[in-house]
Amino acid sequence: MLQNWFKYIGFLGILTASFFVDTALISAQTPGEVAGFYNAGNEAYREKKFIDAIEQYLQAVDEGGVSADLYYNLGSAYFRAGSLGQAILWFERARIIAPRDDDIANNLAFARKLTQDKIESIYRGWFVTWFIRFIETISFQAFRRLLLILSFLATLATIYAILQLRARWIAIILWILFLAMLGGWYFKGNRIWERNLAIVLSPKVDARSAPDEDSELLFTIHEGTRIAIKETRGTWYRITLEDGHTGWARQEVIQKVITGKDL
Repeated sequence: MLQNWFKYIGFLGILTASFFVDTALISAQTPGEVAGFYNAGNEAYREKKFIDAIEQYLQAVDEGGVSADLYYNLGSAYFRAGSLGQAILWFERARIIAPRDDDIANNLAFARKLTQDKIESIYRGWFVTWFIRFIETISFQAFRRLLLILSFLATLATIYAILQLRARWIAIILWILFLAMLGGWYFKGNRIWERNLAIVLSPKVDARSAPDEDSELLFTIHEGTRIAIKETRGTWYRITLEDGHTGWARQEVIQKVITGKDL
């Protein structure tokens, strides 16, 4: 009976591994135009022509460029040009790709300190805080790679256990680790502050009780503030702050961090 269960688990592992292989091998192509625009942006930045640098970096993005370095440099150029909201937006996008990069983390933290709104998170308690920080330090691509490796090792261990009728505990432990990592990946992918994180780009944004300019004013937020999008209705977003307050704001004054290609 137990041996049949291992056969089913092994088959599941092979299917899972093949899925994550396909996912991990999908990567954006980098045409020559991207490198050209990127290098031109770097040259303009060195010459302190920050507006020109921004234009070149954005051209690289439009041509399909996706990298932490490109996003980080774009955020730095916006910061030097005095656009705090855009700087934080691109630093956040760089963090999504390379969450353990110290330069990105330090510059993002410094830029956040310059924002007007000081909002205290409702997430308290050491375990919740630790778990969220741990999840944020692993990129979506890193999660997929780890799942690929664990599913491959667990599948091999399962096959070995079926053929040799021993070392089953190794397979069980590997599958437990795989399921734990899969749970973390699922949580990260569905967490509103990951998937629907957005940045305020306008100097001042009024959040209202309904998607209507004549509705009650609930609170006001400012450029660079982190918000999460809970719902979309027409040209309005229902947003939430880190302290739990919610309201409706116009879409054109807010931009999402994750656009899809950064995952």
